Amino acid sequence: MKDKQAFNSEPMSYTRQALELRAADYYASIRKPEYEWKSIEDLIPQLTQFRHQVCAVDYEGASQTLRAIDYDYLYLWGYYARLIDLHSQLLGNLQNPRLVMDNLVGLGRVCRATGKFTQAVTYYEKALDVGGTIDDSYRKSVLFGHLGSVYRALGKIKQAIEFYEQALALALEVADRRLQCDQLGHLGMCYRSLGAMHPGIQYHQQALVIAREIGNRALEGANLSSLGSATRAIGKIEESLIYYRQALDIARQTHDRRVEGFAFSSMGGAYRALGDINYAIECYRQALEIARETGYRQGEAIDLGDIASVYYTLGKYDQALELYEQALKISSEIGDSRQVGYHLVGLGKTWLAMGPYSRAIDCFRQSLDVGLPDSAYRAALGLAVTYLTLGKPEAAAAFGDAIVRSRVLLDKTQDNYRALYALATAKVGVAICDPLWNNVRRRADLLAPALDKYRRALEITAMPGVVRDALRDLELIRAVGVEGLEPVFALLEGGLNG
Repeated sequence: MKDKQAFNSEPMSYTRQALELRAADYYASIRKPEYEWKSIEDLIPQLTQFRHQVCAVDYEGASQTLRAIDYDYLYLWGYYARLIDLHSQLLGNLQNPRLVMDNLVGLGRVCRATGKFTQAVTYYEKALDVGGTIDDSYRKSVLFGHLGSVYRALGKIKQAIEFYEQALALALEVADRRLQCDQLGHLGMCYRSLGAMHPGIQYHQQALVIAREIGNRALEGANLSSLGSATRAIGKIEESLIYYRQALDIARQTHDRRVEGFAFSSMGGAYRALGDINYAIECYRQALEIARETGYRQGEAIDLGDIASVYYTLGKYDQALELYEQALKISSEIGDSRQVGYHLVGLGKTWLAMGPYSRAIDCFRQSLDVGLPDSAYRAALGLAVTYLTLGKPEAAAAFGDAIVRSRVLLDKTQDNYRALYALATAKVGVAICDPLWNNVRRRADLLAPALDKYRRALEITAMPGVVRDALRDLELIRAVGVEGLEPVFALLEGGLNG
């Protein structure tokens, strides 16, 4: 009996593996041509082939099968959970260091997309260790690019730039145009995060040229969306919409769910600046739906914060508060410090409108502690207005701090209209905190620097949504009982009506 069992078990094991491999070969033979891969149904042969290869313990073959459908298809289409499952089946089962590296990078990429930044770093660092044993500039460029992306998401922009620059140098070394395009686009986003919009635009334009030359529609769409955000930041709102619409069209053609969500979210910001609140909310909600469908938690937090900002604008403070808190919770969990800074400013402004003021102060201070320039100037201004509302003498110094922080961004991009409007409002605060403000004859001189900055800001953009936001900030100051602000209101209201 023992001999019979041994006889039956060994052939059964061999036969099972052979049958699995034959099944894998069959599914490989019935694949559609790549140009027909438009949806998950078109990848069923590859996914089934992968399953049979894993069952046959052909992990290297399974790795090659997965690589063909990973980034350009499953990842761009938003199948993050499925990708984590597929890559996890290969984890620890591969021997070829290049394939090990590919698998770790793939896991890191989907962890980053789903907001698991710490876990992503762990996978990337393991891949970096493996990469040290091989001479493969292409794979190292890919890895450095991913490390840059996760550090950018964590708000460590200077470290991110270092990785992207290393990635770009390697991409140039191997003459890989797609990799060059990737890294140029990433560098553009980094410089935008630092407030340097014009260098960011230049990087995105270079990346866009390459994307079109090599016919990569996904990269073309991503850089069009980024160009839209950069041009919107310098007041070219209508031009930004042209970029966003082009990006949206391409994203839908290529089924790139992530860029589709970016485009909707960004279009919401543009329409809000134009004063079309209803369409802005609709765009934000579509972006939120895509983020939730794909498990893109960073995008979900951004979209929740954007919708909250609209509710704040409409005076629906309870709804704004609830959404800001949801957004802050997600951003804090995934370690997205940049968005944490933004959401805290939004919460601070909402508490300033609702009370108690102590909560507003806590939120603004926490945002300042995050230490990122593109949220710090807003937090400083919010804190100054709160101190003014409470009659605290610290208000004057806080307005001065807001001026300094606004100038940090304006030194990098003179036409950063948000920073310029904030600078002007902070100068109003400094004027009314001056002991000479009580002398009615001196008020015109004290307000002159603020009026000068408002005029410059209006020259950049006088879109209704932008000007109304500036007026709302001024209303918070006037609500304290400050008199003599008529010249400022007249200037902004004239820009709004002109």
